[in-house]
Amino acid sequence: MEIEKEFDSAGLTLRGSLRMAEIPDVDSTTQGTQPNPLVLIIPGSGELDRNANGARIQLNIYNSLAEQLAESGVSSFRYDKRGCAQSDGSFQETGCYDLLDDARSCLAALPNFEEIQRA
Repeated sequence: MEIEKEFDSAGLTLRGSLRMAEIPDVDSTTQGTQPNPLVLIIPGSGELDRNANGARIQLNIYNSLAEQLAESGVSSFRYDKRGCAQSDGSFQETGCYDLLDDARSCLAALPNFEEIQRA
């Protein structure tokens, strides 16, 4: 299951996709005692969206990775960088430290996603 989510970073709204894992049924003795693992997929270099796609190239690497992780029981979140795809801001005006701040903001926001709280 994939859910569109957003979070705030430096007054900008960044949007991404939360891919929930396929969790197998567990017996009642372990239910609720084991956390659901979650991976944050941070976008790579260049003007790429949450799936590693750009204006001239469609790689679909990160959504494929998220799908494989979900099939293995690991949830993931990936997001569009500032000024890319559905996120606010300007990619051209974004520096390395801004991207680090965005990753930190994302990590801080993840526990507040209701889907993660229920997992």
